[in-house]
Amino acid sequence: MRLNIEKILTETFDTLDKEINKYVVMNKYDVLPYELPSDIDICVAQEDFIRLDDIVKNIAKNTNTVVTQKIWHNYRKCAYILSPLRINSSFRLQLDFFSDFSVESTPKLIPFEEILKNTRKVNRFTVPAYEVEYVFLLLRRIYKNDFSLEHVKIIKEILMKSQKSISEYALKYFDKDVIEVINDLLIKEDIEKLKEIQPYLWKNVKRLSKRNSFGIYYLKYWTSQIYRAIYRLKNPVGLSIAILAPDGGGKTTVIEGVNSLVSGSFHGIDNRYIRPRLFKNLGSYKVFNPSEESSSNPNPHDKPLNGPIKSIIRYLFYNLDYQIGTIFDINIKKVKKKLIIFDRYYFDYYVDLKRFQYNMPEWLPKVFSWSIPKPNIIFVLDAPAEVLYERKQELPIEELRRQRKAYYNLKNNIKNVVVIDATKKIEEIVEEITTIILEKKAKQTSKLLK
Repeated sequence: MRLNIEKILTETFDTLDKEINKYVVMNKYDVLPYELPSDIDICVAQEDFIRLDDIVKNIAKNTNTVVTQKIWHNYRKCAYILSPLRINSSFRLQLDFFSDFSVESTPKLIPFEEILKNTRKVNRFTVPAYEVEYVFLLLRRIYKNDFSLEHVKIIKEILMKSQKSISEYALKYFDKDVIEVINDLLIKEDIEKLKEIQPYLWKNVKRLSKRNSFGIYYLKYWTSQIYRAIYRLKNPVGLSIAILAPDGGGKTTVIEGVNSLVSGSFHGIDNRYIRPRLFKNLGSYKVFNPSEESSSNPNPHDKPLNGPIKSIIRYLFYNLDYQIGTIFDINIKKVKKKLIIFDRYYFDYYVDLKRFQYNMPEWLPKVFSWSIPKPNIIFVLDAPAEVLYERKQELPIEELRRQRKAYYNLKNNIKNVVVIDATKKIEEIVEEITTIILEKKAKQTSKLLK
């Protein structure tokens, strides 16, 4: 089913109109509600900011979406990502709310009172006056140090709408001679020179922040930052999943599809093979003739097994990678709002030690499984052995029957295992997995919404 973007965005702003006396759409108002921007910046008063959880829940209800992410970006700055549960193309509705405009470690660059009192109307939207929009966009570019031709053209276009009043208003933020230099460079579209003077402009912005936030506000800001850091570590908004299957199960194609479809609800996707890989392949640490692990494993049962001692050393070393790599890599990626997708995982050891050249008792991985961090969701792609063999003839059909049964039985012993019918069309499998991921994210986020 094709999503009606215009309807979703219209309902979003209809809800905001009912819930908030006045809000200002800071960007992309010229394409709304017909196009879906990557994010929409919205300024609200502080009394409305503290009600955002309830307001966004109402938006989700009225648009038939779920809140997949709540991201506390900064002091008085919070983002929400919404998505329908069932999607057949990448979807991202990110609403970035703030009261006072700030950037990282630089509070109160533009107080919300200043934004709300200097506005104009564009179609149905209340948007910043040219003077405020000029300063807002310029401060963002200075902070990010990403003056591109596209960015400069946008600021230049605003400047040309009302150059005199903008220059007068900008005296609140920059000295007169600085404004003259900036405007001249914008008009000339001199990107290189703007980049060259960015360090000086950034120092100016820092001074502005200290002046605006001096006193109690500054104390509140940094207290909030400490609390926010603890909150983000305690409530990571990313997710980790693993996709398991015998050869022929379609893991690679499914992972590619999930990467594309679910990306809108995360800030990046990180693909891993079987383990976190904070540590390299053990063979790469050899002083002489180091060996790298192959990215593919054709004919997985044709390779000779390692000796028992070497097998156990490898196994225990990679167990450390699961434990330490999860703490210092995977969990950090989850704090950074990423989706981590594992192609195979530790539980493949339960099914096929021979694939990994291990020569050790089959019960050993199960004994140590308590020490292995588990992904949030483990998907098992299930199909009859005949179907698997038709897709890939690397293993005998009897071995595929054994493996299929072993993978299927993982759901009896491991939490968060979901069995997926892999005989369906790839598009249907990808949509089903994506829906389950979004449902998981929605439940996770609902706990953060007061």
